Amino acid sequence: MKKILTIVACLCSVLVWAQTVDYRLPSRYVDVLIPKEYQKVVDYTLAYLNTKGTIESLNNGIIRFRANGEQHDLGLDNVVRKCANQIDRSLWRAIVERHFDNYFLLEQNISELSMEVFDSVKNNLCVRFYPINNSKQFGAEWQNSMITRSDLPNVYSVLMLDVAGGFVSIDQQQIALWQQNSDTLFRMALGNMQQHPPKIVYTQWANPQPYFQFAETNYAAVAALNLPYFIPDQVGKYGTVFAIPTKGLLMGYPINDPESFKHFIRYVYPAVTYFHADQPGAITTDFYWYYDQKFEKIQLKALPDQDTFSVETPEKLLEIWKK
Repeated sequence: MKKILTIVACLCSVLVWAQTVDYRLPSRYVDVLIPKEYQKVVDYTLAYLNTKGTIESLNNGIIRFRANGEQHDLGLDNVVRKCANQIDRSLWRAIVERHFDNYFLLEQNISELSMEVFDSVKNNLCVRFYPINNSKQFGAEWQNSMITRSDLPNVYSVLMLDVAGGFVSIDQQQIALWQQNSDTLFRMALGNMQQHPPKIVYTQWANPQPYFQFAETNYAAVAALNLPYFIPDQVGKYGTVFAIPTKGLLMGYPINDPESFKHFIRYVYPAVTYFHADQPGAITTDFYWYYDQKFEKIQLKALPDQDTFSVETPEKLLEIWKK
């Protein structure tokens, strides 16, 4: 009888666990991991987090976790991609643990900041890019709880603090406490980010003019907001075309004639889609035209019955060429 009761108790425990943890592979990871690999990442994550607090649920790649009386919603997007990029599966546990070690280090560093004193945090202000449909990571109303603006179509520029271990968002209540407005804070953040110049790589291709890449783990993509500062010689007579597939990569080309930028887009498009799908911090596969401190999305139009697309020149750029 005792053995039967033990088995029943175990089964009940499994049933309760199954109600709170959904091991199904989220659709956004279909091209990243197979279901068994995703389950392995989840198991490593849950094992680690169980040492830190209480796991309340896992649903669609987001873990609801409680520690020290505070609730945390932890997205798995970045750690899933970090693991997917490591062929040696025996290293995945270490990757997961290091990822969440950094998360808790960030939490500790935030707690030690004097957040209420603006002068103590103003040099930590920064901007990060996130796709406009980022509800899977931050929740359906995430853009309403953060300080955002739209510099690029389909992308939010989000005001944050760069803290050892990661980044922390800022809300309206916080800037009210500081007695600051968002425009001033964004200007200060962009000024701070000029102290983080990205690595610049030039790549030869079919055209005589090489294209350039910004490579920096956290600030490469958002360096688009400081293009003339970081790389003034790559802002062409008619501006610059660029893509920001992930937070750590910007690929660009100066526009000096009506056709070369179209060839550039076709040339790097496969790489852009690959990095967007494969690397952490995915942003967008869109291409943008920068000119006169403004950004416009370049439309790519699929051609019927062909595995390619046409590049639509922005109307304003056509008008400039006609002058």
